[in-house]
Amino acid sequence: MKNIRTRGKFAALCSLVLIVSIFWSLTASTSVTTTNVANTIQESESTSLQNQSQLAKNLTGECRAANRLIDIFSSPTVSFESKTLATLEPDQQVTLFGQGAYGWIQVSSPVRGYVIARYLKLCDSAALPAKPQVSSKPEAPPRPRTPAKPEVSTRTETTAKPEASPRPQTPTKPEVSTSEGKLCQTVKYTEGLAIRREPNLQSQRLSGLAFNTRIKLSDPPDFRKIDGRGWTKISEPTAGWVTTGRPEGNLSPRFSCN
Repeated sequence: MKNIRTRGKFAALCSLVLIVSIFWSLTASTSVTTTNVANTIQESESTSLQNQSQLAKNLTGECRAANRLIDIFSSPTVSFESKTLATLEPDQQVTLFGQGAYGWIQVSSPVRGYVIARYLKLCDSAALPAKPQVSSKPEAPPRPRTPAKPEVSTRTETTAKPEASPRPQTPTKPEVSTSEGKLCQTVKYTEGLAIRREPNLQSQRLSGLAFNTRIKLSDPPDFRKIDGRGWTKISEPTAGWVTTGRPEGNLSPRFSCN
């Protein structure tokens, strides 16, 4: 009977030790997992801080490429006040300008604006222009050129004879027509014409002429062309000037007033 009681106590003690061991193992495993997660978060934060440190440097002129489809904004924000200036295709290159801050970086090409820094990557070195190779050998200075001797002409120059001055042209007399000549025309401009005091559009307007109104030219006729626009002087129905158009077309062909 005593042996049975002793064995029962021993079994209970073993069970208690087993339970404590299992609990301790679970606690240690949870601690290790928590430690690993904390280390991962710390490494991520460290990488983020390194990226922000790189953005703090002056990266003006450096090349970057888009790692996805991204927009270039007018301001470092995605609010409605910031306009979309351009859209970058994946691997399309940009030139950085100034310093980055708060996850944004300014670019100067293809347009000046702001992009989200985490959507940029280093440019492919194969796509970058090759740097010019500088030769270590000093270039020889150019040889001084010997001035060419002036050529001595053996030809005898002949004195050019003065050209005779052109004869003054006698001004042609204006054609004088009589009242029996073709001094009448009709207005063909559908909106009508204005009679002005002088042959220019800024001159005082004396009267108006409706479409198909007959006019009589001055005698002798006086036609002028000013700045590509034609003008003719009339005597009836009101003495003044009317425009023939640019250059013609406002008036009909001339006909006899009889």
